[in-house]
Amino acid sequence: MMTETSTNNRKTARLCLAFELFEAGLEIMRQNLKRRYPGCGVNEIERMLEEWLLERDGAPHGDVSGRIFKPAKLKK
Repeated sequence: MMTETSTNNRKTARLCLAFELFEAGLEIMRQNLKRRYPGCGVNEIERMLEEWLLERDGAPHGDVSGRIFKPAKLKK
């Protein structure tokens, strides 16, 4: 039988994994942009990454419905 604590731990682990996968996806796309546009600086690559997050074909407001936010809030 699962206790409330073990259920919460599993949910926490899944959420942490989702965040890690999101960060990995960002890093993969960042590397793709660097390869596609080798002459661009860090700021331009970050601008293109933010644009990709917000304005991809088929996802005019990102991947899900809800509140629109600026990716800069995610930066460390």
